[in-house]
Amino acid sequence: SLAEAGHSGELGLSRLDVLLEARGHYMAAEDWQTAAATTGRISSYLRRRGHYEEIIRLNRELLDQESHSLAGPAAWMGQAYLDQEDFKKAGQWYERAVKISPEPANYHGLGLSLMHQERYDQAKESLQKASDAYNEAGDLSGQAAVLSSLAAIDMKKGDTGAALEKMERIAGIMKQLGDLPGEAQALQETARLEMMASNFDSARQRLNRSLELLQSSGDSRSAAFALFNLASLDLERGDFQNAAEEYARALPLFRAMGDQAGVAAILHSRGLIQAQAGEKELAISSFKEALAINQELGDRAAEAGSFFQLGALAVQQDRMAEGLRLMALAAVVLRSIKSDEVKSVEPLVERLASQLNYSQEQFMVMVQEVLQVYAKDRGWGLVEKSSGK
Repeated sequence: SLAEAGHSGELGLSRLDVLLEARGHYMAAEDWQTAAATTGRISSYLRRRGHYEEIIRLNRELLDQESHSLAGPAAWMGQAYLDQEDFKKAGQWYERAVKISPEPANYHGLGLSLMHQERYDQAKESLQKASDAYNEAGDLSGQAAVLSSLAAIDMKKGDTGAALEKMERIAGIMKQLGDLPGEAQALQETARLEMMASNFDSARQRLNRSLELLQSSGDSRSAAFALFNLASLDLERGDFQNAAEEYARALPLFRAMGDQAGVAAILHSRGLIQAQAGEKELAISSFKEALAINQELGDRAAEAGSFFQLGALAVQQDRMAEGLRLMALAAVVLRSIKSDEVKSVEPLVERLASQLNYSQEQFMVMVQEVLQVYAKDRGWGLVEKSSGK
């Protein structure tokens, strides 16, 4: 057709217009296979733009006419419901597609639908069929996609070792395909699993390799995130010097990308490192900048984290009452968003109040004052007072 040949522009029509017109002609001629193939191309276009209901409508229209021999439209119905997280309906349509045509993509879709319904054994059975078919066809990309789904099931069942083995296989496949970003992503996933098992040295090697691949491929955005992950790993393992250097390299990259959440996370981590090194004024500056960004973003949990760290620094500088107020404010914010973190913070606040010999009445008055200050200026008066301003 003109659309398939790329000549739709000559008619003054969009590619989608021409495909829809062609689909209508094929359906009128009862050429169901060609109509299904054309509908598949249209569905792919619509999916990229999130028009799932239209995908369902077009494919259901085909299936109403010819339901016994068309696996493609049934699979597209399954995909549209999967994308909308209606996993039960997705599974029903993929089951129908599999019965008509046992293609690996249909088994994969069915497996994903079952996995999201927590029917893990049935999901693994479908995914294994997809994997076997992809292996037989020599389809490496298909194998990697199914392995990723199987690894997700392993993680849901708490089998980190099995998930790690699959992610290592994915990294090998990506290397075989020459897909540098894909290999880098797989290495980051394996590193995350290694970290969960406290295998920090192995995780660091994988993250370093991932960073090298992303830098060599010119993917500066992904490289920035890889550098952030590497710094976070070093921070967790107590290697503050390397972590500080890596965060320092990552910070301008995140600023250049306009990723404010990333900037705030780096500033918070940098503040922790500076506080650990006794550089309290630098730490206060980092936490204050992170606080301003977190408030601008409306990230209440991160905002509470900034208040808590500023309060802890005030306590370390013998500004006990000011520190108590900031830590109490952190607890108030966490409680307002029903965060589980409040269970860790409130006992610390109560212990500090006890050390300062606060009565229950004095404590409640202090909390009310904190609430009033927060309502007035989002807590900045307390922040400035606690840092001696």
